[in-house]
Amino acid sequence: MSTASDVNISLEQHLVETLEPLVPVLPDDISADLSAVLGAASNASHTPSSAPPPPSAHDTAWSQPLIRHSLLSTISTWTRTAEGRKALTSHRPPLDPNSYAMVALLAGTRTSPEKKFPVVPVPIPGADARKELNDRRAVTAVFNALLSIFGAGAATWWAADRLRWKDEWKALLALAAAIVVASSEAILYLIWSSRRSNSTPRVARGTRKESRIAAVEGSSDSPQTLPESSQEDNTPTGMAAHSSEGVQPPASPAMQEHRTAAGLRERKQRSVRAART
Repeated sequence: MSTASDVNISLEQHLVETLEPLVPVLPDDISADLSAVLGAASNASHTPSSAPPPPSAHDTAWSQPLIRHSLLSTISTWTRTAEGRKALTSHRPPLDPNSYAMVALLAGTRTSPEKKFPVVPVPIPGADARKELNDRRAVTAVFNALLSIFGAGAATWWAADRLRWKDEWKALLALAAAIVVASSEAILYLIWSSRRSNSTPRVARGTRKESRIAAVEGSSDSPQTLPESSQEDNTPTGMAAHSSEGVQPPASPAMQEHRTAAGLRERKQRSVRAART
């Protein structure tokens, strides 16, 4: 009954309650398989840890009972046959065939809970653009290195030819110059690659730090509702202790009117003093 692509399904309590009435009405082979699965589930339910938590990434085994997907598919197919419908309707109480469709049987279950699937990495914003930029820089560095090597060899050959050297000496001198330049370019490329690999997490940390600083500056630069002078004038001295402790008692309408009038008088006096000066 099992196939190469068969998977396991977590045998939840509601699924056990749905499948238990089918044991006496199913065919013998299907009933035997289902009885074995339900018996294992019953034995597991009598243990102290009857309701294990969902598996985490550090768990090594899945202790909850399982049922094969092929067995559920066989039961669902049998309930849709004429024999199965007749057996379900003759059961006391009658059983609903729609309760044994695959959609209803798989509702609230987990597929292959005993397997550990790989963790999907979360994409970092701008990672693709940085990778493309680094690839372009690497290609440019390799191209510049090759150009330097061939240029050094050609320049050395031309200089030796101007000195009327023999061809074998010109070739040896050009090859030696090319080897020296190639060695220096390889060392520079290794240094650049190591610095680039070490600076990648540092750039990410700097980006997060800059975003936090920008958020703090944005919150500190938010406009205030009232100027400082009006806030000082509108706060009675008797309420200073409550305000410092974070407890602000409700103000009466008369006090609110007094605060508004005092603030207007203060602003009017400041405007008069500014006009006189």
